[in-house]
Amino acid sequence: MKNVFVGVGVSKAGQSFEAGKEAAEQAIKDMQSKGGNEPVFGLVFCSGGKYGKNDKTIEEFVNGVQSVFGKYKELKWIGCTTAGEITPDGVKYGSTVAMVIGTKYIKFGVGVADGLAEHAFNAGKDAAEQALKDLKIDKYVDAYITFLATKTKPPSELIKQRQFVVLALGAGFTMKKSGWEDDMIDGIKHIVGDYTPIVGGSAGDDGRLVQTYQFANGKVYKDAVVLAIIFSNVKLGFGIAHGFEATDKMAVVTKAKDNIVYQLNSRNAADVYAEMIGVSKDELIKGAGFLGLGEKVPALISFMSRFIKREDMVKKLNILRFMSENPFGIPDVQGNYWTKVPKMIIDKKYIEFYSKIRQNIPLVLLKINEEMTLSATARSIEESVQQLRIEPAVTIIFECGGRAVYLGEKTKECIEKAKKRVSNIVGFYTYAEYGLSKNMPSGTHYYTCVSFSIGDELITE
Repeated sequence: MKNVFVGVGVSKAGQSFEAGKEAAEQAIKDMQSKGGNEPVFGLVFCSGGKYGKNDKTIEEFVNGVQSVFGKYKELKWIGCTTAGEITPDGVKYGSTVAMVIGTKYIKFGVGVADGLAEHAFNAGKDAAEQALKDLKIDKYVDAYITFLATKTKPPSELIKQRQFVVLALGAGFTMKKSGWEDDMIDGIKHIVGDYTPIVGGSAGDDGRLVQTYQFANGKVYKDAVVLAIIFSNVKLGFGIAHGFEATDKMAVVTKAKDNIVYQLNSRNAADVYAEMIGVSKDELIKGAGFLGLGEKVPALISFMSRFIKREDMVKKLNILRFMSENPFGIPDVQGNYWTKVPKMIIDKKYIEFYSKIRQNIPLVLLKINEEMTLSATARSIEESVQQLRIEPAVTIIFECGGRAVYLGEKTKECIEKAKKRVSNIVGFYTYAEYGLSKNMPSGTHYYTCVSFSIGDELITE
């Protein structure tokens, strides 16, 4: 007997309102065709470049979704703009994908907080507090299922159960601002604790790097975190993977503030980075002037992408290629490497990162591995599915938009490999990923694929 009913809808309609409405209607219809009744939760991801061009187009899009979802009293939903959409039919661009869940075995609470760029910790904390207040747990049914699991399952299984999850969607970086995700997640953890799984990703805008949007229950936000706290009586799975391997080259951050590393090994950071890669500094920073101009005039990047494919731009601008192929990794005690990707070389001396970098930590140079890069999506999904006994009702994917740019047409190959393992997938290409694995706590990642599988099997089974 099915416990979780999932429906998915996709639209590429030219008008924003119609696209949102069509995808939402399809998702409801798909769920009901599988035996579901009333939807209780929805996720919506849409093209940032098409439907999020400006405040007007995104308002129209969200109004289109809400014109359908608003008819269902119990339906709560969140979403964001993207750098590409992942659907059961594969990778899409210039589209929207909507997913709805119908079940009595999962409860959802939604929270929103603005001011993410300037007050990330407080935004994460406030959104989590709101979501917990919005989460309504049935003190009879949910309590009975937990009691039944405790009665029938051995402690060796009970101890592995994760019933609470945070699914977060934050504002994505622009050419002018970045680096709030770590503080945001710390704020969420302040409320939910260090060991509650946090999954999700930062919104995108199809590589324009100008403005991303987030939405919740029919309202649009520009600089916010929207999140859902989930209480689940069905089994859940989590996975994470990237396409890099460690080299034997390491440097210590000897001077840093926020996103900027001034010194590695007590020398100018850019000099050390060039030496670690094995190129001259002039070769390393080739193309930095163009990126700097793009930071001052963000529309330039979008304009140039009309004439040059983004994957070709990466290969033509040395600085982008090196940052894509040789980011840094911060090692943890389990031997994992948390990817930290440079964003810019400043004054030909310093490295600006997409995330904050703490002083006195080691940075290991990573190198891209083609086989690992192509299999990262499938490996991430495999890890999440292995934690379930049967195929999940749905697997939600949060994959780095930088991976999609670097891989180009091979991105479709990655998703096709993933679809051989699970049939029902949705997700989007992000500007940062939030995830965990069985031996890694929740945190922010880059150039990574995060998977969250929602099972169809009760925790009592």
